[in-house]
Amino acid sequence: HDMKIEKVCQMVKDSLKWREENNLEQIRANLLEKGWDNPMQFPNGDIIMENTQLFVAHPDIVDKAGEPVTVEGIIPPTLWEVVSPEDFITFRLYCLEYVVLLLDNISDAKEAQNLTNGISPYGHCQQLLSIRNLAGMSISQFAGVTKATASKLLKLSSDNYPELLKKAVMINAPWVFTTVWAILKLFLAQRTIDKVSILGSNYSTVLEELTDLS
Repeated sequence: HDMKIEKVCQMVKDSLKWREENNLEQIRANLLEKGWDNPMQFPNGDIIMENTQLFVAHPDIVDKAGEPVTVEGIIPPTLWEVVSPEDFITFRLYCLEYVVLLLDNISDAKEAQNLTNGISPYGHCQQLLSIRNLAGMSISQFAGVTKATASKLLKLSSDNYPELLKKAVMINAPWVFTTVWAILKLFLAQRTIDKVSILGSNYSTVLEELTDLS
């Protein structure tokens, strides 16, 4: 946040309050104590994973810079027939905390490796590459419950997990996404907006530059 110390301190204060109000430490404790390392194990994970296109980061799936990769499709409106928005948000909080733990472990390993190699070990902050497939998106789909849930998730991610994201690549973006993006940007900091690339169907060259994924 451009070294605005008061703003950073307030963000940290607000985030700690938010974590307490939403039982994030209990979510983290569940992940650690139960050894959950697969979203199918998270609350309602089996239902959500069966009804969405979602790949949560894994330490062995990385981009060419060594950053973990997460891949996701649009939220289908039919999801609300099998799970509530509240339960979906809880599931996504488990995913976010899982990713934080994963990135912390990778950061610690890289710092240890740097120390062994005689390089200053401190300050490595592992981030991730997010790929979003927007194929099939329409204005009618991005409305009502879906719009409200997606907007809430974006805001809580931006406010409380601001440095997880290295880059986000939106692929297969239809023309209607221009309108959707105008709405979503209202919930994001400019620093986050600057990390987002929006591509249509001709995205393969960009992805090939970033990853070895096919």
